[in-house]
Amino acid sequence: MRTPGARTARRAGLAAAVLAVGAVIWLSHPHAHVPRPPAAAAVHPNPRPQAKARSSPWPIAVIGQGLLTAVACSSPTLCVAGFSNGSVDSSQYPTGGTLGWAESIPAISNLGSLAAIACPSTALCLAVDTQGHLVWSRDPFSSTLGQRAAWSGTRIDPTAALTGIACPTTRLCVAVDRAGHVLTSTNPTGGPGAWALGHAPGLAAGENFTAVSCSGAHFCAAVAGGTGGALLATTHPAMGASS
Repeated sequence: MRTPGARTARRAGLAAAVLAVGAVIWLSHPHAHVPRPPAAAAVHPNPRPQAKARSSPWPIAVIGQGLLTAVACSSPTLCVAGFSNGSVDSSQYPTGGTLGWAESIPAISNLGSLAAIACPSTALCLAVDTQGHLVWSRDPFSSTLGQRAAWSGTRIDPTAALTGIACPTTRLCVAVDRAGHVLTSTNPTGGPGAWALGHAPGLAAGENFTAVSCSGAHFCAAVAGGTGGALLATTHPAMGASS
């Protein structure tokens, strides 16, 4: 004879067996779905910060009507730019966009492409072109005030195209050309006779000057290219080159 406790245990065992069989049948069904815990988001060991968009430190201004070939700035608020057609643009607000620039045309015939510009002060700018001309203005920024800046000019190099000019002061300018010549003047606006032309000593045949720079009245350096490359420097630029 079974006791009540035995009957209760038997019923519990049968119920557990039924539940186990039902679970096996459900899991074997093709549409059965077992919920899974959500996967943890992947974390990069060295996350990179998002780059922030920023404006360019070199904003672009479209100025003039031709190809820009040279520029010089005597201060952050006074710049002069030269073009392949010989015209000159000046600005007292060079970072102000297109409207900040005004054009002037030097009063000289047969003006070539401006190759280089030097502004030793706010009251004097000089430029050289590919036809051997020197052009200058003693009021280069008047055009930015609604007036037309006056630019004069003369030919200082009858032999070759000028390629560079540097004026560390208003009383000293050095220019170079494609024929290996160095031109110097202590009165740069005094006309052709105020310039001394000489061939740079030691410059090999086929090497032509491409640029010149002066840090002051007692040091200038010029570079030449062609068959190779050469750099010439002097601590006595006012003496010129050998003729």
